Amino acid sequence: MPDFYRFKFSLCQLLFISAAHAVALLVVACTKLPTVGQFTWSLVVAISWAIGLVFLLGRAGRRKVDALRYTQDKIICYANSVVVFSGVLLPRSVVTPFFILLLIEAESQRGKCYVLICRDQLTATEFRQLSVRLRLA
Repeated sequence: MPDFYRFKFSLCQLLFISAAHAVALLVVACTKLPTVGQFTWSLVVAISWAIGLVFLLGRAGRRKVDALRYTQDKIICYANSVVVFSGVLLPRSVVTPFFILLLIEAESQRGKCYVLICRDQLTATEFRQLSVRLRLA
């Protein structure tokens, strides 16, 4: 099994953020708030959606995790071939057939780091191998 995984751009993340915000706008529109309240909450949701899209699409200069190396005792995360952080995988990480959410206790920083890996960011074989490897860990 490979221990190095390089991620592609994820259309699923983009669609998920858009769908979640569309549902939020629908809920705001269906509530019996006064017109000013509906407008305010709609504006909040629209701004949040714009921030989410900028986050996903405009990651050019940011330190986004685009690869990881998984060894038996630690995970090393890379952005543009530079180590961003490394640490130990925590048991609260989530593995589903659609996405993997890694919760990592970082060594270099205090606190925890999250890495979301959608199914379309890896090949089908790599995603399956990583899922199995994480379930067995």
